[in-house]
Amino acid sequence: MNRKLYFLVLIISSLLVLAACSNHSGKPVALNEFLFAQGVALTCGMDELAESKEYLTLLTSSESIGMILDKIASQDYSIPKNAYLIKLPDDIMLRAMSAFSGDINISDNIMEKLKYKINASMLANMINASYGSEMIAATAMTTWGKSYIQPNGWSNNRMLLLEYDSEFSSIVSFVQSGDGVISGSSVFVKKGDKDILTSLGEYLGMADIEYDQYSSSQIQGLLTK
Repeated sequence: MNRKLYFLVLIISSLLVLAACSNHSGKPVALNEFLFAQGVALTCGMDELAESKEYLTLLTSSESIGMILDKIASQDYSIPKNAYLIKLPDDIMLRAMSAFSGDINISDNIMEKLKYKINASMLANMINASYGSEMIAATAMTTWGKSYIQPNGWSNNRMLLLEYDSEFSSIVSFVQSGDGVISGSSVFVKKGDKDILTSLGEYLGMADIEYDQYSSSQIQGLLTK
């Protein structure tokens, strides 16, 4: 990765703007309805960035990155073909690090901090890295996020894998980020020969990753409630 491209990735990754808290109405919303509605909304927000030539022109003049962004922008992200809702245990960061480094000992104080570090960007970048630096740069440019008042029924951090019937899927993480506040972040991830869910399990250090699977019709039902 050249110096300019590396700098660009760092800037875009660090400028993931978390908008003001949503759902000020106080109206109760079932947790899964909230997660899917916001997961799809964040993904569609990324699509808007990918479609904005004015925005992207400010960030890159690379023809190869532009071609990736054009492919991203050509998809319809309104209803996923499949979705996987994954509950992330508190020790997920330790599991992820142990998957690469073996057994490690970390204090409880550091463990408490690490559980807030896992997010969609980190996991998507691990997968996208196998497709080259341009893929990482393109998906970093469209990363999107938002903060929310903690919904009813919230417990563990969660992650959504939204699969679409085309070249790109979306990983969305929902992580406790403050007292009564959670933050959602979304990143496009390229689909390849290896199943994304399998790759996530490997990177998370979870050989048998636990998830709830939802079909397109089930997702549509949640989105229309």
